[in-house]
Amino acid sequence: MSKGLSKVVKIIFGIIGLFVILGLIGSVTLMTQPTITGEMIEPLTEEEAQPTTTTPPKQELITISLSDMFPTRNDIPTEFTFDKTEDIIINAAGFESGKRLSISKIVGTVVMGGIFIDFDIYRFSTIDDAEAYYNSIVNEVKSAGGYSELSVSVAPASKCFAYKEEYGFEAKFGISNCVKRNVVFITSVTASQTYERVDSYTKDMTKIFDGKIF
Repeated sequence: MSKGLSKVVKIIFGIIGLFVILGLIGSVTLMTQPTITGEMIEPLTEEEAQPTTTTPPKQELITISLSDMFPTRNDIPTEFTFDKTEDIIINAAGFESGKRLSISKIVGTVVMGGIFIDFDIYRFSTIDDAEAYYNSIVNEVKSAGGYSELSVSVAPASKCFAYKEEYGFEAKFGISNCVKRNVVFITSVTASQTYERVDSYTKDMTKIFDGKIF
């Protein structure tokens, strides 16, 4: 065998030996790698793929006595007198019962005038019925026009629409229509023969009334 051929053979055997060594190294490496096993992940169903929504808590109906939700002597300024409490009925879907408390204050010396306030409360069988009645009276006032809207401060659970109508010295009216769950409560202020304004009375009395509804 010539020296050249012998050299080629050595090179060939050297390459083969290198591949054998590399193969052995790869086998050892594979043997030392951790084995990963697991279950097949199934695709989500259409319902599972939908985002999760939180159902709001169900609101409880107001069930306490209507009389217990009226302002008391301790809630009202002492210059007012308590005149009467009476049952009232309205023609509305879901209406169950209604009551009115009337109070008044005499003002003036030469010309006698007064501030007259009615607290009306209506209980409905459902929250939807109360909302529907509240919306109907608010829409009626807005459709008629001729008023100035007032801003009243009430609890977050209540919704109110308040306004005033003024006809000079003889008569001024302030009314707030409110709804809280299944109860509609209305505060009506009339100022007669007086320069006193109805704005503050309407706001203050609405806030007092709202604090009694629970």
